[in-house]
Amino acid sequence: MGFDDNKINIEEIKYSDGNYITLPSADFKKNSKVMDEMAELVRAIKGSIYVTQDGTLKITSLFNQKDTEVVDYKFKYGNVLSFLQIDEEEPDTNKVEVTFSEFKVGVEQQVFVLAGQYYDKTADDAKVTIKANTVGNNDYWKIKFLTDRVVNLNPVPEVKAYIIKPDLTKEYINYLEYELKLEDTGGKVKFSNSLNQDVFLEKFKILGQPIKSFDGSNVMYTEKPLAENQVELLTVSNKYVQEMRLAQELSMYSYFTGCRKTKRYKLKINNAYFLELDQVVELDFMNFKKKLQLKKLNFKRDYIEVEAIEYEEFKPDKEYYYSERSSYFDETYLNNAVIDFGDIQYPTDKPSTPINLRPENNFLGIGASWTKVNRDDIQNYMVYVKGLNEDGTYTGFETSFSTGTSNNFLASMNAGLYEIKVSCMTVAGVESDKTTAVIARAMAVDGDQLNIDGDTVVVDTGTKKLVLGTVYARNMSADSILANHITAGAIETKHIKADAVTTDKIKFGSGDAIQKGSNGIEVRLLNGNSLDIVGLLNVYSKAGLIVYNSTTEPNSTKRVIIQGGGVFLQERVP
Repeated sequence: MGFDDNKINIEEIKYSDGNYITLPSADFKKNSKVMDEMAELVRAIKGSIYVTQDGTLKITSLFNQKDTEVVDYKFKYGNVLSFLQIDEEEPDTNKVEVTFSEFKVGVEQQVFVLAGQYYDKTADDAKVTIKANTVGNNDYWKIKFLTDRVVNLNPVPEVKAYIIKPDLTKEYINYLEYELKLEDTGGKVKFSNSLNQDVFLEKFKILGQPIKSFDGSNVMYTEKPLAENQVELLTVSNKYVQEMRLAQELSMYSYFTGCRKTKRYKLKINNAYFLELDQVVELDFMNFKKKLQLKKLNFKRDYIEVEAIEYEEFKPDKEYYYSERSSYFDETYLNNAVIDFGDIQYPTDKPSTPINLRPENNFLGIGASWTKVNRDDIQNYMVYVKGLNEDGTYTGFETSFSTGTSNNFLASMNAGLYEIKVSCMTVAGVESDKTTAVIARAMAVDGDQLNIDGDTVVVDTGTKKLVLGTVYARNMSADSILANHITAGAIETKHIKADAVTTDKIKFGSGDAIQKGSNGIEVRLLNGNSLDIVGLLNVYSKAGLIVYNSTTEPNSTKRVIIQGGGVFLQERVP
């Protein structure tokens, strides 16, 4: 205000019982002048604000009348230069009405709850998504408190956030990437996300003590019986009168100063620079012997112009005094940490049915997607699934679940057919009609569906293909691929690298095989199929080669022996 601390003198302003006067809310408007606000505050306590001759800012109050300073100084012959006049002032009013808004400070509670477009009040879920790698943005959320003003704000909000793990479960995290700016009338908050995946805010709440204004309270004061047609009302209103007790005090002292006959004395005196407003001096001049309270001092170069009133100690008469308090609203508004969000009315009409429902066939699972319904109050989409047999009859399996506000889903299912329908639900709890059913297949890989196509494995259901990418032999377990599952030309030699096939047997059917035996490689039971060799066949063996004329040695009557570089023909009689 431009005054040093030692140049500010403010009385301790109290009620008559000695308790301090406190204000629940001091609302300084933007661009308002400090001295204008101070003057309004002083009027609320029936006070005076002025600057003394030595440059001190001083504030006094009529509420402290018992502390009024009585100066040992007389207005008498010698220092009274001229006695100008005495004015008897008749009041224009005979009754005082103080109108005010009463303020109540609630207990600490939630004064701001972040709520996204699809906020779920029942689950207490804000449903706010912070997209991955959202950094360096300047997008702020506006914070509007439960009431116009809040005191004792907790600068640390209650935050609950999570990410989605690969198995689609929640993992709660310590989310701190927010920038919060608060004032007692509101604020703003900015959310960032340096992760490579979305962060979901479930809760973001700010605690404080809300201040609620109750308009329409009033206090009446008079000291005489008045008929209704006799009332001349003095109306007093001040934004800093916020409690019933202060309004009562102000009504009485306003009556004392504005509704009673007073005598105002005007005179000129010699310079007495120590005099201050509201001081009481003694008038002893001519036939007047009174105590005067100084109300105006106009310091001139050689004299002081003085206006004063007869000093009288105020003694209120409360016989005709009464007050009316506005009805308090529901106290649950200022309750123990529970917010009443007010009477928010949501549309209750049935929403449109989602359209463009498209099924998806997946490996041991199904999925679907659809077009979102164009409404702001859609809270979630519901998916209804039933199991089907190949002939179209129901298996008995049935389930339903919500996808939130997402317009697609993937779900694990046993192999088979499934009927899918989708609906949407509004915030008011109204559900749309279900879509027309579509059919999705959860696929399993078996011999009839697995084909090798170039460098990839393809699961082909006839209408859909699932491409699994390059598959190497080292990734296949024993007996995982049977010979009757491999069609002609399906595996090229370029797909088999050195040491890629290490099994001990190639099996063609029951008993037909090329396998490792105790004495080397054995070819067993080829069922009459011939082995044709085109080109030169080289056989390197010290033991030699024996060819029989029947399927077993006991059944054979002839054999050819190639051994040691010679050929021997042998025959026997059975």
